[in-house]
Amino acid sequence: MGTASKAISNTATDTGKTLEKIAPTPIADADFGVKHTSHAADYKAGIDQLGAAVKGMDGAWTGFAASLAGAGSTYGSTEDNNSSTFNNNKG
Repeated sequence: MGTASKAISNTATDTGKTLEKIAPTPIADADFGVKHTSHAADYKAGIDQLGAAVKGMDGAWTGFAASLAGAGSTYGSTEDNNSSTFNNNKG
């Protein structure tokens, strides 16, 4: 569980770093060309919405990774306790 948690957390971190390069978009209205500048606002709004969705998903994955790490830790402790109890009661 710890390995999975770390992998998920690392992926979420990498996604967040990539998102910083994408949203808000660095593209200016002029980058669309003279005949297409009217489409820039819709494009930017779409990128902002996509960025917000990715940021929300990134937060969800980070939370899931933390929960998974906690569950793994609890599971490991329980297994250690059960092993000790078993070994102490052998007889």
